[in-house]
Amino acid sequence: MVEQVHVSVVGPGNLSIGWASTEKAPLEFQELDQQQQPLGEIKSISPESDRYELLCGERFALDSPCALRTRYRSPLLLQARVSLEPGKSFRFRLHPGPTDWRVQRVPPAPGAAVLRVAMVGDLGQTNFSAATCQSIRAHANELDMGVILGDLAYADSNASRWDSFQRLFDLQGCADIPWLVLPGNHEIEPDDLSGEAFVPYRKRWRTPEAKPEEVTNDTKVISWHRYDLRCRYNFGSSWYAFSAGPAHFVALNPYTEASPDAAQIQWLREELMKVRRTTTPFLVVLTHAPWVHSSRVHQPQTEMATFHLRSSAEPLLSTMDLMFSGHVHAYERSKPVDGVQHFVLGHGGNNEKLYNRWQQSAVSAFRSGDHYGWGLLTLEGSEGHWRALRSVDGAVVDSISLAARRMPDLAADLAAGDSAAAAAASVLVCLGCCLCLCCCYLYRRARLADEEEKNALRHAVTYGNAM
Repeated sequence: MVEQVHVSVVGPGNLSIGWASTEKAPLEFQELDQQQQPLGEIKSISPESDRYELLCGERFALDSPCALRTRYRSPLLLQARVSLEPGKSFRFRLHPGPTDWRVQRVPPAPGAAVLRVAMVGDLGQTNFSAATCQSIRAHANELDMGVILGDLAYADSNASRWDSFQRLFDLQGCADIPWLVLPGNHEIEPDDLSGEAFVPYRKRWRTPEAKPEEVTNDTKVISWHRYDLRCRYNFGSSWYAFSAGPAHFVALNPYTEASPDAAQIQWLREELMKVRRTTTPFLVVLTHAPWVHSSRVHQPQTEMATFHLRSSAEPLLSTMDLMFSGHVHAYERSKPVDGVQHFVLGHGGNNEKLYNRWQQSAVSAFRSGDHYGWGLLTLEGSEGHWRALRSVDGAVVDSISLAARRMPDLAADLAAGDSAAAAAASVLVCLGCCLCLCCCYLYRRARLADEEEKNALRHAVTYGNAM
């Protein structure tokens, strides 16, 4: 039995096909031409396999009872990587039936003229979630990839709900395109057996990776209400970067270490040096909890995880163009804030209902908490367009034209800064040398004067004795 199919973006020209099964079987794929006709031979890939166990306990829920109090054991989880030239289409199947082919397209290469992305957050597994996936399926032919901005399954202490979420994701149409995913607070799910966090997320999904994951077993939740926790989940699918078309995406994780000297922030500094605006004019930041919004809930200054990440990362991201997040169960678009356009899409379909209570804001351009939906981001060179769609009927509820800020590369800025610093250092060295010469001259003059005084004194004594 094959189920829970989903496709992850893991790098330029690389996708990972994931599924659950009762047995390990190969994936077959075949490249397609521009008319979507088979091209070349059928190739076979042996997938990687994994399982995991999870126990909800005090570490997971603190004072709340666990919905599934027994030890959960996952089905056999399989992942097969397909590598093709960016922008190419292919078909794949997971068992040999002639009608079981599925078609996918690899996202375009960095620097390609056009990129079309579905943006959705807080998807969950309700009838509204199904409507969102169905709406995305209706636009699949015009999409290159999608982004889930955290809070995928809303398993909420019932680990078996990851299986039902992955089934809905597959059957209702979200599996028709490849995805970037990032972790939200509902993915933390610390295991009482191992003490590790993010276990289902880490085992079921793949992302681009800067380095293999580093996870500790000492997760400590101080306050779920304030999102105050001690957790180390570095690299892997915790944070990463990916370029496609005219965009360079940077995905960040609030729910791990984010102090100024944390690994995530050190990586961010290094990653921003690699951004080339001539190739990817748009710098797009993805994170679960928003930094700018006007909802009465989830304000960034009251949630410790968001506060720490924002405090450390925002000064480094002054050149970003767009920021997308979820967490707040509504849709909101900001006016540009210091040149940055912020979008909140926490209305994918979760079971915690919509938020429609707002506070006064001078930077909110459009906000609505009365519908479930997603957004379609289209980037063409240094220009772009955004449409926010209502899932139930596909209606466009908000739209705006976009433009990259034409910022210089950070590396060039730093190089210019280094040149200026070098010039300043040269001036200081010259001044120092002059000062040193002056000091030497004055010291020499003082020594000569001292010698003259001593000679005069010796002369006076000698002359006095002679008298």
